[in-house]
Amino acid sequence: MNDLILFVTGPLPGAALPAKYDPGLVALSYVVASLAAYTAIDLAGRVSEFRAESRRAAAWLMGGAFAMGAGIWSMHFVAMLAYQLPIPVRYEPWTTLASMVAAILTSGFALYIVTHGVLSWRRLLIGGAVMGAGIGTMHYTGMAAMRLDALVMYYITPWLLSVVNAIVCSTIALWLVFRLGRSGILYQVLAALVMGVAIAGMHYTGMYAAVCVSTGQATAATGLDPAPLAAAIAVVTLLIMSVALTVSLQSQLMSRTLREQNERLSREVEQRRSAEAELQHHRDNLQVLVEKRTRELIEARDAAEAASHAKSDFVATMSHEIRTPMNGVLGMTELLLATTLDARQRRFAETAQRSGVALLSIINDILDFSKIEAGKIELRIRPFNLRELVEDVVNTLAEGARRKKVQFNCLIPATVPTRVHGDAGWLRQILVNLVGNAIKYTERGEVVVRVAAMEETEDAVLLRFEVRDTGIGVADDQLDRIFEAFMQAKGQSLRKYGGTGLGLSICKQLVEKMGGEIGVSSTPGTGSTFWFKLRLEIQPGASAAVAGPERQMLGLRALIVDDNATNREILGHHLAAAGMVWGEADSGARALEQLRATIAQGKPFDIVVTDDHMPEMDGIALARAIRSDPQLASMPLIMLSSLELDEGPVREAGIAYRLTRPVRQSDLYDCLMSAMPGKISAATVPQHAQRSAPKLRAHVLLVEDHPVNQEVALHMLELLGCRTAVANHGREAIDAWERAAFDLVLMDCEMPEMDGFEATAEIRRREAAQTNGRRIPIVALTAAAVAGDREKCLAAGMDDYVTKPFSYDQLERSLRRWLPAAGALGKTPSHIDLQVLERMRALGGNGGASLVTKLIGVYLSDAPGRLRSLQEAVTRGDTATMGATAHAFKSASANLGATALSELCRRMEGLGRASSTSGADGLLAEIEAEYARVAVELSTHAGTIPS
Repeated sequence: MNDLILFVTGPLPGAALPAKYDPGLVALSYVVASLAAYTAIDLAGRVSEFRAESRRAAAWLMGGAFAMGAGIWSMHFVAMLAYQLPIPVRYEPWTTLASMVAAILTSGFALYIVTHGVLSWRRLLIGGAVMGAGIGTMHYTGMAAMRLDALVMYYITPWLLSVVNAIVCSTIALWLVFRLGRSGILYQVLAALVMGVAIAGMHYTGMYAAVCVSTGQATAATGLDPAPLAAAIAVVTLLIMSVALTVSLQSQLMSRTLREQNERLSREVEQRRSAEAELQHHRDNLQVLVEKRTRELIEARDAAEAASHAKSDFVATMSHEIRTPMNGVLGMTELLLATTLDARQRRFAETAQRSGVALLSIINDILDFSKIEAGKIELRIRPFNLRELVEDVVNTLAEGARRKKVQFNCLIPATVPTRVHGDAGWLRQILVNLVGNAIKYTERGEVVVRVAAMEETEDAVLLRFEVRDTGIGVADDQLDRIFEAFMQAKGQSLRKYGGTGLGLSICKQLVEKMGGEIGVSSTPGTGSTFWFKLRLEIQPGASAAVAGPERQMLGLRALIVDDNATNREILGHHLAAAGMVWGEADSGARALEQLRATIAQGKPFDIVVTDDHMPEMDGIALARAIRSDPQLASMPLIMLSSLELDEGPVREAGIAYRLTRPVRQSDLYDCLMSAMPGKISAATVPQHAQRSAPKLRAHVLLVEDHPVNQEVALHMLELLGCRTAVANHGREAIDAWERAAFDLVLMDCEMPEMDGFEATAEIRRREAAQTNGRRIPIVALTAAAVAGDREKCLAAGMDDYVTKPFSYDQLERSLRRWLPAAGALGKTPSHIDLQVLERMRALGGNGGASLVTKLIGVYLSDAPGRLRSLQEAVTRGDTATMGATAHAFKSASANLGATALSELCRRMEGLGRASSTSGADGLLAEIEAEYARVAVELSTHAGTIPS
């Protein structure tokens, strides 16, 4: 072996010549190797394709062997050119040619292995060994062709590694060619790049084993110059590979064309034969064929109809199962949004909620349409509050309008009966579809929802619902088909809005199912008005305007300031329904003029309700102007806005109350009552004189130092049927308690001589010293029940809280809660509606009792955390968290029948929506006291529910 290849067995016989590589030529060698690999992969596919034709297969095999071998050989000499020595290098022609022959023979053998039969592991390993040995022979023969004034020697270990590397890489290359030879071009390119690395790796491993040792002679080397030789070899090889690939591509195209032509001819022949046979069959028995085809068509029609009904039945049946998890996702997202989140988390949660709402809308459209198509629609006629339903729909969809900065309002005049019978669920669906479309297709302007009574009898009312927008409108030629299924207006301006095209079709079918009619009027570019009419039954005993807390504002005067006429009209209806007298101004300047003029006339306004965004003078500027005028500085202000505002400038301008459009009527009334406590308390009294609730017949001690407060409380207590004694401070209260027997004490907290805390503590001390065990209920009257006052009241022994200014309802509710059973009062009312728990138990079947017990346990374990969150929100003045927490606590309490607690939470939620904390401390005290009583009753019922 040492005669052919000189191995290093001891010290080098001379100095080793330094060698280096040209990076550009190294890269070129890899490119050539990859091109050679791709050529081999492509030609392997041609050989396999013509394997049945021995001549063409042999021709492709020889061409492939020559192209691939020349490519590998070319890569070798380009890489040799990259190997730079400090002495001249030449190549002996015949030895060089011998190395090329070795490369071609090796490539031919490899192509034969991968294109004939299944490539077993045995064939793969033998082929890899032969090919690796051939490539090694080519490489070291090419090295032997070098002519230079130096000895080329090899380290034995790297040399053996190069041989092993050649065999391993060859085996991998054969496997890639076999697996990917017929794959798509992307896989072929990937395989070629891997094989290029393998081929180049074999060469450079061999070069790593070589060392050139100087002989010390200066004899000029003879043979071929390497640079022209390598360049010529590379050009010729690339030309050969290009020709081979071109011929291969042409062959593929020709083969594909021939195959397609053959297949087309075969199909045409087959079709002609079939047609001729069918024609002959028709001629032979035309009548039989006609009868058979008729039967087939009938059967196909029946099968199609059955399949359609089965599909509709299935989808309609699955409606509940699909909606339930989606509503669960949305419900949990809503609860998540009610918790404390940072800005990034809230953005993620809101995005998830909006995406869920969009997906649920599409699912609901499809499911509702399928249910209608399957005839599964059933009307559930039940009593409901029309105003609450419409306002719920409007508030649910309001966020979309706010994001687009579109004015969004709702108007239900006070003359419209709201306590009606009907299918609230499907009515809600109709409104959601119509209002959702109006917001979607409106980029600027306004969307207004109106409900009007067209005809009214004693027991029924014909209502017209109208959704008007200033959106893109609908073309005249599409109005007749707008309510058809899957019908959407056409045009580039509309395709961007998406949707299923089912919403309006669902609305039409539902309205007609409920005995109504639906229509639309529209002007392209101006807007649309979708309307529908329904006749609903009026609940027995209901009237158009039901007297309620809103009538407490009878005769009060309000000024509406807004540049939008629709906004002024809607707000005017709300105020008129509350019994208020209202004026209007379309700008801040005119509002100031009217305010000053009414003061001069002796008929001042009691409150100003202003819009936030107006030209020239906006709501904040108007508020600052009012606060800077001594005559107007004390005027209560409420600001309405369509967007969320920065609280800082609003509060700095002296605006304590703010509502976001669209405004619920109940939220507006709560806000008005909070903004005008003294005036509303005075107006409250006459309204309750007509109440039919049983008189209390109780003896009450009123401890209050302020004469006006004494008069208000005395009048309310008189209407409630109570006999009242008055004490002006704590000492008089103790003396009065000692002299007479009272059923309850109303105790003011801050008084001269002795305050309410000291007086209560003294009464409790004296009660403890008595032997009769009687304990009188003491209800605190506090103007600012902050956290410290609450703890102080409890420590002093007070039982409940009523926050001043208090309403008749608040006082009555507190008295009925604590007064002992006597006379017309009967037993103290329960704080839990037991019918709610009973219905829940019945719905649970055999496991109903355990279900109710479990729900009570969950509620009682969850409620303290919600109360702490509410306390912290009130302390921080965080109205958003305050409203969200109160909303969640309200729903949970109502679900278990704690209606009074739920109502208190609703009032707290209203304060949160109005971005106000006025009276929140006292209301929180009421919530805490009511929850304490609810918790006791629920704990009792949890242990006594019959199974």
